[in-house]
Amino acid sequence: MLARPRRHGVLATASALICAALVSPVTTAHATPAAPGAPEAAPARIELVLDLSGSMNENDAGGQTRLAAAKQAVTRIIDTAPAEAPLGMRVYGATYPGQDKKKGCADTQAIRPVTTMDQAARDDAKKQVAGFTAVGFTPIGVSLREAAKDLDKSGTGGKRRIILVSDGEDTCAPPPPARWPANSRHRESTWPWTWSASVRPRRPAHS
Repeated sequence: MLARPRRHGVLATASALICAALVSPVTTAHATPAAPGAPEAAPARIELVLDLSGSMNENDAGGQTRLAAAKQAVTRIIDTAPAEAPLGMRVYGATYPGQDKKKGCADTQAIRPVTTMDQAARDDAKKQVAGFTAVGFTPIGVSLREAAKDLDKSGTGGKRRIILVSDGEDTCAPPPPARWPANSRHRESTWPWTWSASVRPRRPAHS
């Protein structure tokens, strides 16, 4: 189920999101001694999904734009993710500023593959985040399905986690993003969380 607090800013909510989503199976393995000779569990593969729809230009509860708060949250995730954890990034609403719903609801792109990042890669990812602008629709369900495919391409086995940073509701539903795993072939897989760091429900509009 999506976490959608209405009275907190994107960045404040993302603090809890980061603590939960970045705890890897490796950390759990250290807490509980494994049987002698047992292989260490691989870290979870993580995909960040960032909302770049037009409403992200509005002010956040913290006094800055929602986009600025989201950029800070995503940058912190990039800095905090364990070095051994594969991390990818997808955005939506980033390229199409028009009114055509068909085009707007297809506006989602993987901008970084799900892979481990050295410091240079993390620095490059943060530069990408800093340059994001918000212009389009909000195809959350479509983007989550594509994020699942991104994670599939990154390898097999182990846990996969999607972190969604968004300020509102899907404007391209169905399916509702909270129910999409049940409608997909991933329904038998382990999806520990799908998170949304939101400010308030979105008005019925394309942005």
